[in-house]
Amino acid sequence: MVIVDGTLELSNLDSCWASGFARDIRFENRSTRNFLVYGTSDCSGEPTATVAPGATTTYFGWSAMAAK
Repeated sequence: MVIVDGTLELSNLDSCWASGFARDIRFENRSTRNFLVYGTSDCSGEPTATVAPGATTTYFGWSAMAAK
């Protein structure tokens, strides 16, 4: 599970989660997989940041999903 901005819980880590716009987003990665942050609205292109398993951090981004 990944928690976004302290309230939204994502359990399907294989699908792309997207914000309405690019912004600072707080991620709490409670999964065992890396969670990739993207600067695009659809998890395309190269990731701009990686949230390691067990880490809590804030990154500027637009969308995110777990690494395969």
